[in-house]
Amino acid sequence: MNSQLVKRNNSFSGILSLAAVWLASMVVGGCATSKDVDTLREETSGQVSSVRGDVAQTRQSVDAVKADVAQTKQSLDAVKADVAQTKQTLEAVKADVAQVKSLGVMVNSLKSRLDSMQSTVLGLQTETETQRATLIHQLQVEVTLARERVVQMEELIDQLQKEVPPLRGQEGRAIPRN
Repeated sequence: MNSQLVKRNNSFSGILSLAAVWLASMVVGGCATSKDVDTLREETSGQVSSVRGDVAQTRQSVDAVKADVAQTKQSLDAVKADVAQTKQTLEAVKADVAQVKSLGVMVNSLKSRLDSMQSTVLGLQTETETQRATLIHQLQVEVTLARERVVQMEELIDQLQKEVPPLRGQEGRAIPRN
């Protein structure tokens, strides 16, 4: 932008220099008429007006570029803020992931312990069932033996009652045996 402004100022200076040289050569040579000087003034005025218009346009362009730069800077600042916020969010997500990983490790550990406990419980249940079945069988055997003894005792009592004569009381009646 600045180089365009310098070029235009240089071209304006060049035009004025050429006009001055031409005017001087015309005056020195005696060939310049007032009509030629007027023509030269009109041309110079036209070129000066054109250069001034170009300068005004260049200033407007520079102002527009400055506004674009300011807007771009604001956009860049907004993007920087978004990047900073995204970094914070990313750090928070990383922390959450770390916590989830540690929870996963703890869950796996608990699951392993639970599996171990379930296997122990199943073993104990099996052992308990085996012992219970053995105990029930032993109790049934003992009950059967006790019944057989009771039957034997009853038979022995019956046999003894048959062998022993009944006792008689003073009145001559038999005493009942229980």
